[in-house]
Amino acid sequence: QDTLKEELNSCGKQRSRIQQESQDGLEQGRRKVHMMKTTPGSEYVQQAFCHFGPHASQRELLSKVSEANKERLKNLTEDKQRKYDEARTFVDEQKRKHHEDAQ
Repeated sequence: QDTLKEELNSCGKQRSRIQQESQDGLEQGRRKVHMMKTTPGSEYVQQAFCHFGPHASQRELLSKVSEANKERLKNLTEDKQRKYDEARTFVDEQKRKHHEDAQ
């Protein structure tokens, strides 16, 4: 009985953590879209030049920016995959426990 209560509690905590993470992600996305809509494009170009070197040619700048984006996207994808795997493992584990308890 106590073990079941603990497991339910743990499930609840995990569920609310996942919900909170997705809410945070949505909010972060909304803020980013708003910022992108309200920031003039020239400011982004200027920031990129500052970041990657003011003496870079436009071609160099574009290649460095796309390289940085590729790396960032790779990291984001790996992070998303890891979270998905964790969630799937958690669900599989719960199903297995439930199945064992039923027997």
